[in-house]
This record gives sequence, structure tokens and C-alpha cells, in this order.
Amino acid sequence: MIALVAAVVIVLLATRSDDDEDPKPDESGTTTSGSTSGSTSGSAAVSTPTDTERAEAVTFADDAATTILGYSYQDLDRNRTEAQALMTDDFADEWGDTFDAIKGQVTQSRASVTVTPSGAALVGIDDDAAQVLVFGEQSATRAGKAGNVTAYSAVLTLERDDDGWLVDDLATDDPPTGPAEPDPERQAALDAARTMVDALITLDYRTVDADAQKVLDLATGTFESQYSASLDQLKKAVTQAKTVSKGEATTAGVETFADDRATVLVAATTTITNAATGGSPTAQAQRMKLEMVRVDDTWLVSALDYVSP
Repeated sequence: MIALVAAVVIVLLATRSDDDEDPKPDESGTTTSGSTSGSTSGSAAVSTPTDTERAEAVTFADDAATTILGYSYQDLDRNRTEAQALMTDDFADEWGDTFDAIKGQVTQSRASVTVTPSGAALVGIDDDAAQVLVFGEQSATRAGKAGNVTAYSAVLTLERDDDGWLVDDLATDDPPTGPAEPDPERQAALDAARTMVDALITLDYRTVDADAQKVLDLATGTFESQYSASLDQLKKAVTQAKTVSKGEATTAGVETFADDRATVLVAATTTITNAATGGSPTAQAQRMKLEMVRVDDTWLVSALDYVSP
């Protein structure tokens, strides 16, 4: 239950379920819900969003995530009211029911969570909806004692009403299908970033040379130089440990975009097996920030950083 209180909004309050079954604990001790559903793109033509409209959606989602994912046992009623004011009616009702269910436990344990945003990027947008990928950290306290700092990535699905944006879903895994990125150039940068992350986190000691070449084919500038310089050491470590890493970029969004440059945030999952794990797979969540540059009409990665608490 301590894990539930520490990350209550991330996995219990913020993950929507299409059925009525109880949330089930995963191996880490946190709680997840069932499958999610949300807005889907329609077939009707959509207008091209302006840079201002894009920025408004991202800023709203980033601020909303901070409000929804943070709370204090001393101000739970206010926390609830402020969070629900940012939501659609359906999501506010569902979120509120779960919030009320754990309110007593949060109060009894004197739990509080402070949220520090660390990045937000637009996944897709149309006239009526948007999806935004947000990164951040939750700092938990319980009975006045500091707890762990937990990194998270979440996808907020937004719906537009007459007054602006509202949150209709918040998912930390398996987000619902949302609107696509309408700009082909931004979408090309997103696709290239996802391809790079897939290549970077998929590595097999038996095919390490070919795997590394896939990364180099997508790299340029500083990142290409850094990766090339570390390649001999990487190959030796992977071969000695008999490492097999299988990964996938789950969500990507554009943080900044200007002509032939873009910054993309990517959330990914990786499953690793090696000699140290005895062949047992170890799952990891990854958060990355990629600097993209267009070279001869091809998007390449010039810098890559892991986003960590």
C-alpha cells in the first residue's frame, strides 16, 4: 500500500479502465488498470494547427499533469477540486471515484507528492483533440519522512471545448489511440526518432556488429562521434555478458521544431537478459531526448540524452 500512496496518481488515479475490474498490482508493487480507450482521429479533413495552438496544448498538458499527479494529505479536497476542473466530465467522475477510495489511506499515512516536470512534447493534434507526452518526477513524503523520487512518463489525451483544453485520459502505459501529427515534416522527425530508439535499445551479443551499424546509419554530428568512440567498449561488454536487449519506442512527441531541426521526446520499454540475470528478463522503462537534424531530406540524430530524475 505504501507504493500505491507514493505513486497514487500515476498508476491508480490516472490510468483509465474500460471495465469494472479492480486494479491489479504489477511486479514493482504499483497498481495498473485495464485497457484504455480514448479519442481517435476521424476521417474528416482537419485544419493545420498554428504554432500557438500547439504550444497551448503542450503547456496545458504539462501544467495539468503537475496538478493531477501531485497532492498533499492536508489539502486533498482542494487537490481533488483543482484536478477535476481540468478534466472532461467523464474522466473527472472516474478519477474522482478512485481518488475518494484511497483518500482515507492517504490521510492516515500523511502522504504527499510533489511533482517536478522535466519535459513535454506534442504527439498529435487535430481540431478537437490532442495528445501530449510528459516527463516528470514525483517526490513522495510519508509521515513527514522523505521517500523515493520516482520518474514517470505519461500520455495525456486532451479534448477541446469552447473554453480551451480538458484532460480526457492520462495513461502511463498503453495510451489510447489519439490524433496523428498533421505536419508531414514533424511526423518524419518523429518516425526517425522512434526508429533510432528502437535500434539503440535492441542489441544482441550474437549480432552486435549489425545492430551497432543500424544506430550509426541514423546518427550524425556529436552523437555519431560519441557512439563510434564507445563502440569497442560496448561490443566487449555486450559479448562478455551475453546481453540480449529487446526494446520498443512506445510514444514520441515533438518538443521543438524549426525548419531542419527538431527536439523529440521518446518513451520506450526494454527487456534485457544477460549472464548477470541468469537468463531471466528484466524490464526497464526508458525516457530519452533526441536532437534531430535534417540532412539531405533525411532526419538524423545529432544528440541523445537519457532523461533521469
